[in-house]
Amino acid sequence: MSFNHAVRSFSEWPACTDAYEALKNRCLEFARIDPDNAAAYFVVFGFARSYVLLYDEEAVPMELAERAKRQLMRYLDILSSAIADGSASARLSALNAVAFDYLQSDRIF
Repeated sequence: MSFNHAVRSFSEWPACTDAYEALKNRCLEFARIDPDNAAAYFVVFGFARSYVLLYDEEAVPMELAERAKRQLMRYLDILSSAIADGSASARLSALNAVAFDYLQSDRIF
């Protein structure tokens, strides 16, 4: 399975903790087998892990769940493009963009 396939799978799931759990597990595996992109996978792993820890046993309002999923999908799209580009500068730029956006956000995960 590729990162793009994991992103597509996540996008097709409803906005639920099971989707984040599956993404988290896949990203951890990707980080182990693709060291050139490990930082990107680890960032996504962290976001997905945080979501699961925060909301696994909670009744999450649908608006919040959908907003969180949209935010993570933006990050996944940025990182997927950088990984596909293959250059270290693209990956670094993508990681910086994601970090900057997240720090300006509501930090819902």
